[in-house]
Amino acid sequence: MGQNHFEANPTSLYGVVLFMAALAFKILVHNVIRNEGKDSSVGKAYSNDRKLNISLLLYFVGIALSLLQPLLGLLIYLVVALIWFVPDKRIEQAFKE
Repeated sequence: MGQNHFEANPTSLYGVVLFMAALAFKILVHNVIRNEGKDSSVGKAYSNDRKLNISLLLYFVGIALSLLQPLLGLLIYLVVALIWFVPDKRIEQAFKE
């Protein structure tokens, strides 16, 4: 992206990579919960993971916006990164038990 001066196509492709990574994590969590059960520590922590769903939605919006205005797409990608920077106490609590 840096060599292309944050043009629309590389920025949106970066968003696609971020979206696919988040989607792969969601699929992994789904399969672990299906294998371990909803009463497992992973099942309790990730059964209703709003943070991941919001991230997927924001990545999708960021991809669409980066085609129109690449800096807005990058701003949304930054917001998602900041969301994940804050630790989730629900996950910590589930693994303590």
